[in-house]
Amino acid sequence: MMISAQKIVYSLFIFVCLQSCIPVSQITIPSLRNKSAIAVTKIFPEYVNANGGDSINITGTELNDVQSITINDQTCSNLNHISNNEITCTPPSNGGIAALADVNLIGKKASLTAKDALTYSLVLGQPDSKSGDLYRSRTFSQPTFVKVMGGKFFVSDFSYNRVLIWNTIPTSPYTSPDIILGQPTEFTTAINYPTLSKSSLNNARSVWSDGVKLVISDTFNNRVLIWNTFPTTNAQPADLVLGQPDFASNAINNGPNTPACGNVVGTNACSLNKPSQVHFVEDKFIVLDQENSRLLIWNGWPTSNQQPADSVVGQPNFVSSTANNGPLSAGCGAAGRNACSFSKPLYFTYSGGKLLMSDAGNNRVLIFNSIPLTHGTPANIVLGQASFTTASTSGPATVPCGGVAGVNSCSFNTPLDIDTDGTNLFVADYTNHRILGWSSFPTTNQTPADIVLGQDSFTAKLVHKGARYPSNSSLNLPQSVQLYNNKLWVADRYNSRVLRFSSLSSFSTADLILGHKTFSETMPGKFGSASNDLFRTSEAFYDGTYTVIVDRYNNRVLLETGLPTTLDDDSHRITLGQPDSVVGLPNNGPNTAPCGGVIGANACSLSSPMGAIRVGNKIAVADFSNNRVLIWNSIPAYNQQPADIVLGQPNFTSNTPNNGPNTALCGSSLGINKCSLFEPIGLASDGTNLIVTDFSNQRVLIWNSFPSTNQAPADVVLGQPDFISNTSNNGPNTATCDNVAGINRCSLYMPFFVKIHLGKLIIADQFNNRVLIWNSIPSVNQAPADVVIGHNDFTSGSASALNLARGVCVTDSGRLIVSDTGNSRLLVFNQIPISNNPSPDVIIGQDSLTGILAYSGKNANAGNFNLPYGVSCFEESVFISDYQSSRTLFFPIKISP
Repeated sequence: MMISAQKIVYSLFIFVCLQSCIPVSQITIPSLRNKSAIAVTKIFPEYVNANGGDSINITGTELNDVQSITINDQTCSNLNHISNNEITCTPPSNGGIAALADVNLIGKKASLTAKDALTYSLVLGQPDSKSGDLYRSRTFSQPTFVKVMGGKFFVSDFSYNRVLIWNTIPTSPYTSPDIILGQPTEFTTAINYPTLSKSSLNNARSVWSDGVKLVISDTFNNRVLIWNTFPTTNAQPADLVLGQPDFASNAINNGPNTPACGNVVGTNACSLNKPSQVHFVEDKFIVLDQENSRLLIWNGWPTSNQQPADSVVGQPNFVSSTANNGPLSAGCGAAGRNACSFSKPLYFTYSGGKLLMSDAGNNRVLIFNSIPLTHGTPANIVLGQASFTTASTSGPATVPCGGVAGVNSCSFNTPLDIDTDGTNLFVADYTNHRILGWSSFPTTNQTPADIVLGQDSFTAKLVHKGARYPSNSSLNLPQSVQLYNNKLWVADRYNSRVLRFSSLSSFSTADLILGHKTFSETMPGKFGSASNDLFRTSEAFYDGTYTVIVDRYNNRVLLETGLPTTLDDDSHRITLGQPDSVVGLPNNGPNTAPCGGVIGANACSLSSPMGAIRVGNKIAVADFSNNRVLIWNSIPAYNQQPADIVLGQPNFTSNTPNNGPNTALCGSSLGINKCSLFEPIGLASDGTNLIVTDFSNQRVLIWNSFPSTNQAPADVVLGQPDFISNTSNNGPNTATCDNVAGINRCSLYMPFFVKIHLGKLIIADQFNNRVLIWNSIPSVNQAPADVVIGHNDFTSGSASALNLARGVCVTDSGRLIVSDTGNSRLLVFNQIPISNNPSPDVIIGQDSLTGILAYSGKNANAGNFNLPYGVSCFEESVFISDYQSSRTLFFPIKISP
């Protein structure tokens, strides 16, 4: 089989190797023929998993003749003849990194072997190669609204800028939503992605639907979106917008100076400022306009963009927006804060003819016996306050309220969402980290609650009830409540989860969680930190003896002997930074003597680690958010073993950026000096030197011998003229540095990962979109680089051939691998370049030489990436930390002799 190619794109982990390694899925295979009529043109194992189970697809001619398929003498099961030109089968289980496999097609007349046609990839952190980003569809980031409407279940996923819709009420944390609005897929979460439009959202706070129409308060876009028919697809565009003249605008109070809007520009009948909740009831469309401290009412469904409201409540007119702007009247009381005014109203509900509103800025809930239609309509009952003119966060020391002044059964501190079934009433008491409930509907002012959830008493207001971790009975800034079928749903915002309480009595425990696997988890986007989950892996490597995975947002480093085939079994694994494989909180160090006797940041904890290396029996970790490097002098033997040495800090309990002392050893300058660090990322060593990329100091530090004492000073600095400078691209105007100040061969701009190979130093200079190579380890400060990749010269820095260079490694045969992070691909150079801006020999992760889309514009699979960070090489294999996919991929790049 003769194939010749130089610059070919890898998109899948299937390789045919002669002069270079080429993916079968990208090429036509000529001459795979023998005496039979069978011929193979392509093999597509696009979703091959290390543990088998995914199909491969083979196309060719006369494939009806094939009776069986084997891969390395193991049967490929579930053979399916789709047509005479196409067949599929399920490959056998083959954990770990396998050698290149022979695919054998056995026919009635003859057999055919495709040599070295299939390679398995190992996927860690995801159940298979088709999954990415830790079940993002099942997770939340600060959910602010939960509701059951028309049998459907809705969650406003505030910080992920989307609304999730389930067609039936979830009964398991593993249930993914059916529709996502605001984002095109579960993998995108950015504000107004990809641009402000009729499909995008910016911190959407609430949703309403009658099963036909759907409305979302797109809070930080200062607008309300309306779908006239219920959406059926992800990111389906809205039909109407209120608060803005069109779908491309989102300015605050963007009302035009027109007669319909009130003949005044800005705050008027057409404008909105952080709308919080929407509802349609009794032929009235109602919007709570939070920052304008008012309630807007349309007499029927709006039918045009930026249609003006018909009436306003809480303000004397449409141009006023002052909080507590109540009139002096018999019904309202004294002017200002009274029964007719609001301050930052956020949520309301309607039941049995009554409208209940959370007046958050006044720490109260107002109850109207009917929908208020005009300014000056007073509320009938106030909860949380003794009268309509007070706004205290403390309840009185009376027997009905518990006999103790302050936080009690009569008080609120920023009450938010409300719900009632006509008898029971529940309020999310946000800043008191609790839910207050009334088992019978209140009829008098400041009626005390008789149910509390999230605390052990009515006088407590502790996050997680004072514990370090959440539980099934604790809360952290709950925002939304929903009563449905005698069950209470709670959006526990800062635990990034939704809880269901099946019991409505005080101190009940939740019996179902959405957004996490376990009740102890808090991190947004994290579906449990069980041993088989990874959350934003930044670097991983296998060195022939140990596998090390830096699990960044689980704030841990995993260390295991050998190369694992799965993360399901953690019995042979050591976890640094955490006591076990279940929790993943930052600075989770216990108050024990070995860890330093101080809880939190200590010798046993990590906070957002980024890089790691093994040097002999030593392990070093770049503890990014603690602004330090930790060193273990021997291979750790148990979970959360304390480190022996710290760099960048005077001790293990300090984590201040640039915490260098004013000593001669450190350079006689306090703060940034040769002993300090500010968000270190990459580590490298040749067994003698230690190299650290000091990210936010825009420099790389070199220790000429491996440090053995705390806060040992570095010997050489790259990227800066001295140890007290940290300006980006601080290259001098000298002949050595190219005779141009700024970006040149001596400068760095937030360097990322670093590698040493055969005496060469290779640095990913991230924000200069380049890789720099020194032909020997520098021995003087601000030494100039010898070669640049990504630009024709050393004075260019814009994204072109590279977009955010973050990871580098070199295979045993001398191939250089670069993670072109912003373009979601790897670049492969067949040898370490000796001249500037060489073209890559291979591109992995995209379907074309110019491809730059995450997952190559498709779904996640074993052959594409979403923001790959660190890459490490072992022999001829590459280990990829596919950061945004929260997974680590291991696969070989075979080079023929």
